[in-house]
Parts: sequence; structure tokens; C-alpha cells
Amino acid sequence: MLTVSLQRFYTVLRLALPRVSIKDVTYDGVVIPKGTVYFLNAWACNMDDAVWDYPNEFRAERWLENPDAPMFTYGLGYRMCAGSLVANRELYIVFIRLLNSFEIQKFDNVDCHPVSGCADPTSLVSIPKRYKARFVPRKLTALQKALGKFKVVEEVSS
Repeated sequence: MLTVSLQRFYTVLRLALPRVSIKDVTYDGVVIPKGTVYFLNAWACNMDDAVWDYPNEFRAERWLENPDAPMFTYGLGYRMCAGSLVANRELYIVFIRLLNSFEIQKFDNVDCHPVSGCADPTSLVSIPKRYKARFVPRKLTALQKALGKFKVVEEVSS
């Protein structure tokens, strides 16, 4: 729930990769000619109030209320991101390990809004403004033990 909620609220790639129509399409009385390049506005779809109650609020529990709700973060259809399942699993692992290992505390005032909190709201890729956070180990001895076992692996040049 946490990973999909974060991806819905803070869509990193707001406009999905471009597509080209393969035939003339009539939509709402307007003809979109074959060969037209168009983009899926993933951010707008993820914030659609026809799908989500209070879309501008971050509420992870909304996935319990509507587990089959559409997610547009990785695109749509047969051209959606092929690595979405792996990405979701990796995000889950990272978030769980961080939340299990650290209490994350607010350090300074940060604007978490997906548009106003961006370094450049006009950018294709959403990049948050710089901010600081405090990571307090939940079990300091366990962290010290894990860091003590950490080994740097050097790359082998070919």
C-alpha cells in the first residue's frame, strides 16, 4: 500500500513516453488523425477526482478501500513499463528496511506537494526540492554490527 500510494501521489514521470496513433480515431466528436503523437498524462490520471476521493491528500489506506484502482505511474496497456513488478518489489524492500531500521524525523520545513514541492514544476521528470531529514537508528547496536560486516566490492575492469 505504501509504495503504490507514494507512486500515485508523487508520480515521477508525469507524462508517459510518447505514443503514435496507428489509425484515425474520433474522440468526443474530434478526429485524431493517424500518426498523431500523444502522451498519457500519468500524473493527471493518478490525481483524477473521478477515481479518487480527495486525490490531493496522501492516504495509503485508500488501497484497502479500492484495491483494484487503476495505477498510471508506469504507463498503460501493452507499452507500459516492463519492469514495474520488479520496481514495486524493490521499492517495497527499500521502504521496509528503512522504516524497520530508522525513525525518520523531519529536519527542516519541506513542501511535500507533488507540484509545488518540485525543484522545477515544468520538468518532464519530477525532482523534489532539496531538503534534510534525520535518520535515527532504531537499534544502534544492530546497525553498528551490520556496518561492521559491510565490505566494499571493487569493480573489475574488463
